[in-house]
Amino acid sequence: MPSYNRTQNKLFIIVLCIIFVISSALINFVSAETLNDIILEALRQNPEIQAAEQRWHLYDQRIAPAASLDDPRLSVGLNNYPLDTLETGQTPMTGQVVRLTQNLPFPGKLAAREEIAAQQATWYKETYGEAQLQLIRQVKEAWFGLYLQERTLERTDASLKLLDDLISLTLNRYETGKGVQQEVLKAQVERSILHEKRLAIAQLRSSALASLNTLRNQPPETQVVIPADLAALTHEFSIESLLAAPEEKRPLARAYRSLLAQYMAQQELARLSYYPDFAVGAAYTFRQPNIADDGTDFGSIEFGVNLPLFNKKRRAAEGEAAAAKIMAQKQYEDFLLKTRYAIYDIYGQMKKNRQLISLYDQGILPQARQSMAAAVGAYQVGKISFLALLDTMLTLYKYEVEYFRTIAEHGRSMARLEAEAGLTAGLLAAPPVSENAPDFQPERD
Repeated sequence: MPSYNRTQNKLFIIVLCIIFVISSALINFVSAETLNDIILEALRQNPEIQAAEQRWHLYDQRIAPAASLDDPRLSVGLNNYPLDTLETGQTPMTGQVVRLTQNLPFPGKLAAREEIAAQQATWYKETYGEAQLQLIRQVKEAWFGLYLQERTLERTDASLKLLDDLISLTLNRYETGKGVQQEVLKAQVERSILHEKRLAIAQLRSSALASLNTLRNQPPETQVVIPADLAALTHEFSIESLLAAPEEKRPLARAYRSLLAQYMAQQELARLSYYPDFAVGAAYTFRQPNIADDGTDFGSIEFGVNLPLFNKKRRAAEGEAAAAKIMAQKQYEDFLLKTRYAIYDIYGQMKKNRQLISLYDQGILPQARQSMAAAVGAYQVGKISFLALLDTMLTLYKYEVEYFRTIAEHGRSMARLEAEAGLTAGLLAAPPVSENAPDFQPERD
């Protein structure tokens, strides 16, 4: 009998300790430095980001050539040599000619080509910024995913430990004739089921860690320190300001505007293609004394122009540019439409998750922990069955996991919201929800 009482007391102390640890962990703040360090590391080392940066630099180097004239042409010739003797002084027209020629496009063409190249570079610059923004989102989502699996794994291990003590208790009750074998078997079955869940959770935790490490170009098994518990995240933006943000803050929005400007410049270049280009040049002929004179040198100036007579290709280029401009405009409008819908939808999810966090923190979890403590006490004095105690324990486990899942989903939603709106602010944490904290509500007019 004393052994039985010691087991009961041990079980009661373990339950109280677990509840105390869970409750006290909720006052922690988010370790923003840890996450920000991972984000900065990913931005420095992610190969996709590095490739996007070099692609931008590649197109940036094409601006100067597009705005430059063609190189002048220098040529040397031997003019009017008699074929029978090849003498330089035999005829008055024989001489060595040096000619310099420069092509000049019609005014406005060079500026249009420069604008096309500049807007192409801007497109890749902004898509590089967009890639950075999306990488930050991916890192945050992976980070919260790892947080969820680690916390779930901890709660599963704690529940397994508690089940082991329950099994020990039921065995003692069974051996002393106060319990039934069904209770022992039920506890063992539930432990096996929970252990199976733990194996799946451990695999998910390993995958989440590998995903996060891949984003920052680290070996998959590199360990990452995640805070024990996260407080609910908040932001200071109204839904109206978020819906207006992408047009100016989202890199991809600026990229679409640069694409539109590129096609407008291409349309201008197509219009200017109906006008001729020019060529100017100068030549100098060196002569030798001959039978006609003493070999005075000749000089000449040249001017040329191409004749834009075949305009079928020019009309096609003009039509192509016009269609491309309309396409870019519609793509931009479609992008803004879908982005604003995504912001509105994510904002609603965040509101729901914030309210769920408050509900779990202020209502469900405290009540479930009180119920667990009461169930242990009632089981000790024989007022409830073992199956009722087991059900209470598993219910608490389920609520704890759902609480962590809601916090993780809230963090993922904020990461997606930042990415959709073009906000690149660091991850900020607020204290856990308290009785005096206002509910998460959007600002209204």
